[in-house]
Amino acid sequence: MTFSTAKTFLLLGGAFFFGVKGAVTGFTLAAAFILLTAVQVIGRGASVGPRFPLARLGRFMVGVGVYNGLLNVALLYDQPLLHHLAAASGGDAPVVAGLYQAIRSLALLPYQALIVVTFVIFPLVSRATFAEDQAATRAYVTQTLRYALMLSLAMAVPLAARPSAIFHLIYSSLANQPSFGEQGARALPILVAGECCLALLSIACAIFNAAGQVLTAWILMALTVAVGIGAAYVLVPAAPAGSAQLVAAATATSLGMGTGLLVGIVVLYQRFRAKPPLGTLARVTVAAVAAVGLARVLPGQGRIAGMAVTILVALVFLGALIALGEFGPADRAKFRKILRRS
Repeated sequence: MTFSTAKTFLLLGGAFFFGVKGAVTGFTLAAAFILLTAVQVIGRGASVGPRFPLARLGRFMVGVGVYNGLLNVALLYDQPLLHHLAAASGGDAPVVAGLYQAIRSLALLPYQALIVVTFVIFPLVSRATFAEDQAATRAYVTQTLRYALMLSLAMAVPLAARPSAIFHLIYSSLANQPSFGEQGARALPILVAGECCLALLSIACAIFNAAGQVLTAWILMALTVAVGIGAAYVLVPAAPAGSAQLVAAATATSLGMGTGLLVGIVVLYQRFRAKPPLGTLARVTVAAVAAVGLARVLPGQGRIAGMAVTILVALVFLGALIALGEFGPADRAKFRKILRRS
């Protein structure tokens, strides 16, 4: 809370007085401020127990820093890579890359929704693994993956069900261009699926980091980027120059993220004997297919009708989870408790 408040005031204040450079400087000052504050807070608590080895903490923080660097590469590499590949194929690279960025801004919503989950699971797994409580670790990992799967698809299904409606609402001037409207609508569901995979993979990597297995997180994120880049070099040049490359780039990125997630789940099971509940996976899949299928058969393509269908899809997905028994009374009680606290 302190960091968010300081960041807001320093960023806006710097932007008001000094423009873009001031905004960047304000963000940097906020980060430095919260780091120094955190050091002071940790220092005040040092007398209550044995002194923690600073070198050990430093090594761990460097490892986590490298992982976060790889994560940011996984989040950002596809757009500049598409720009490069589109230029090499003779297409209008700035336009294609700009349109892809518009799609990616929407597709990132499931990932952004799950960021908070990594903050919750990290201390739980860290404490359980430190205490060598295998049963608690397995329970934390299983339940976290279960809720993360439901939450990510709750965000993804409305985006993927009627993407043309989303474009008409948010990018009205672009969606009226036939080429972008058609190819962008095809690319969005593909990229949304990939970003869901990345969101779940980031949770898996948070679990590995919390357990002190930072190298595993490095490898998984590096694998994600490597597969995505390799697929892009195959798929994007093979696509016709122009808007068709949006679909190719989205497919390549999603292949990389899906590969990273699959390998991550296998490693999670090997290390902790924990995996996403198969029953949850089946029920969530049925709910998603039912919601998206309904959106594809309902009439109405305008802004109002399209958004009405999008809202209906979200409600159908939630209703299907309740009807199938996946989102039961205990789960609803937990969410109501969280909302009351909020």
